[in-house]
Amino acid sequence: MSLKLHYVEASPAARSVMMVMKVLQVPVEYFELDLSTQDQFAQIFLQLNPAHTAPILDDDGFILWESHAIVKYVVDKFGKTDELYPKEVQERAKVDQMLFYNASALFPMLRDVIPIFNAQAALQTSSIPQDQTGNIDRCFEELEYFLGSSEFLATNHLTIADICAMPILSTINYFKELNGCKYPKLNGWLNRLRCENFYKIDLDGIHKFTKLFPTPDKYRH
Repeated sequence: MSLKLHYVEASPAARSVMMVMKVLQVPVEYFELDLSTQDQFAQIFLQLNPAHTAPILDDDGFILWESHAIVKYVVDKFGKTDELYPKEVQERAKVDQMLFYNASALFPMLRDVIPIFNAQAALQTSSIPQDQTGNIDRCFEELEYFLGSSEFLATNHLTIADICAMPILSTINYFKELNGCKYPKLNGWLNRLRCENFYKIDLDGIHKFTKLFPTPDKYRH
């Protein structure tokens, strides 16, 4: 039986899982949720995940509903190598470190500027709130530092840490464009990932996202 993934294409978390699936070339049945009809609150969906969030992975009845847990699981189970999620203890710890940073710093930052999550942001007429702009710049600075002399965030090669961070940064870029001169390493990293064969998944998700939030000019600086 193939894997089943319940997802929302506009969601950065869902896109990260879909991109990892693309790299692994794992057969997956995709079931897109329609937020306009509140599919996420349907009883059949709540039975899978009472937290009513997506993505949700169904592996023959084994359910996972947190994107970082999902990507680690599928790489461990289906990866032909451990390149995306190294088994070597210290390398794996570095990848986990960036995944935790992704969950504790990058995604909360994104939630702060998305109008559906933040009424203050939705009421702004010319810019996102200054404190949120500062949070974005701080994260950009930290990521610039994390990259150091490496082309990737956690190790010297592509891992799930990069794939999970990319869609969040792509979405943040929609609200506040990354200054490539100020953050050259981060800009280079983002452009490097845009050359990967999974980038179209992120691009399609961004297009879906822009349909939900079609007036980004009032957020851009």
